[in-house]
Amino acid sequence: MESLTKYRYGLVAGAFAAGGSFFGKLPSHLSAQKLLNASESTYLEIILMRAVPLALMLLCNVSNLRCFLKALQMTEQTLTCVVLTAASNYVLSEHLYMGSP
Repeated sequence: MESLTKYRYGLVAGAFAAGGSFFGKLPSHLSAQKLLNASESTYLEIILMRAVPLALMLLCNVSNLRCFLKALQMTEQTLTCVVLTAASNYVLSEHLYMGSP
């Protein structure tokens, strides 16, 4: 179990990277769904559909970089951290976009 604590920041960085890309694509996905009629949309609906996902994307990306740098500091080899972060990002992105169980 001690070996996993050394790599936890790499896994968390991958999760934040997947969340950042998800929230970055969310406004275009919502506008493609045409959930709101452009003539009837209010400022609150525009903020909820565009500004909130943008803010969440920025928060996830900043957290991703912070955790990734912390993971680089904690591991002996940088390749381990990079592969672990990329793998967790890939697995979580597949689950977010495909809706796999």
